[in-house]
Amino acid sequence: MAVERVSGVVDAEFSYEEGSGVVTYDTEETDPGAFIDELKDKTGFVATVVPTPGTTSAAKEEQR
Repeated sequence: MAVERVSGVVDAEFSYEEGSGVVTYDTEETDPGAFIDELKDKTGFVATVVPTPGTTSAAKEEQR
């Protein structure tokens, strides 16, 4: 998966059916902008950060 190739991304899970995904990452190595750009570049999907309780952040993907 393209997002998992970004340095600092620990885990990434996406559901095409739900149109969403969760990315776990090391805040000292990367930021959402880096893996969101990679997702868009490699797949064409556009993502936004959606804060979720109890986690650093999550990215929701939306197909253009």
